[in-house]
Amino acid sequence: MAGSDTGTTFNWHPLNADGTLGAATAITAGSRPRSPIFTPDGAFAYVLNMGAASISQFSVGADGALSPLATPTIATGTDPSARAMTPDGRFLYVSNYTSNTIGAYAVGGDGQLRRVGTDIAVPAASAMTDLVVNPAGTVLYSVSRGTSIVRWHSIDQATGALTLGGSVSVAADPVAAAITPNGNTVYVASYNAGKLSAFSVGTGGALTAGTVYTLATPLAPLVSPDGASLYVSVWANPASVAQYSIGAGGALTAKSPATLSTGGVNGHLMAMGRGGQLLWVGNYGSGTVAQFSVASGGALAARSPATVASSASTIGIAEAPT
Repeated sequence: MAGSDTGTTFNWHPLNADGTLGAATAITAGSRPRSPIFTPDGAFAYVLNMGAASISQFSVGADGALSPLATPTIATGTDPSARAMTPDGRFLYVSNYTSNTIGAYAVGGDGQLRRVGTDIAVPAASAMTDLVVNPAGTVLYSVSRGTSIVRWHSIDQATGALTLGGSVSVAADPVAAAITPNGNTVYVASYNAGKLSAFSVGTGGALTAGTVYTLATPLAPLVSPDGASLYVSVWANPASVAQYSIGAGGALTAKSPATLSTGGVNGHLMAMGRGGQLLWVGNYGSGTVAQFSVASGGALAARSPATVASSASTIGIAEAPT
């Protein structure tokens, strides 16, 4: 699925046998439907409606087709912007960009979301742009673009409620983060600063600053399922994706080539599929999705066709787990 920052529809793409994306089918949701996400079993899907302050809820058929749930939407705070789900699929978290809050939702057996308590507030002007849950499902990280801070929150394993643990400053204008599968390193991309910051993870999810790497206009980092590679979309014209090998302690080494063109404008959020064999990059400015295969060692290679037409102002991509 590919979200959109305009209109009221997002796109569903079938995955062809060779791993390329098929032609898009438009799915109706709310205003500015973005950041799709599936439950780990692939049975349900959710889309944030940034312009409607809601989440659209869908069941996923055997062929991947989406059907609205009996209660098709649930309310959020103002301008829901990012989401994260615990690995067991029991809880979904949504950041509200303008409300400066994080909402917690329990996922029912029928896929219906239920609010967990009241939304928790963060300081004014935080402008949260990303949420990441650690692999153990015990900590949620929130990225605040407006204050250049990353916070960590403990997750109550029974209720899903959040408790603030602490925060750390990061290079100016952080927009997105990613965590390694072992939970030991968090990477944060800072757009205006042109930096990619690595943090080591301590007790309770606490972050300690490590090496800071230079990369012009980085937008969204993504770690491969095997934890051996990091990919970072680059917001530029033309857009590109940077690729790194992850070494001991989360240290990064650029692969060769260091970057590849995404064949579009303004590289945005990414997703991987088929256990890390495929990678997709949304080109926000050109309404396309770039598609790559992942070779041995994690090196990317453009597929044919290199891009597929998708949602206008493409923002957010997710592959159904099944």
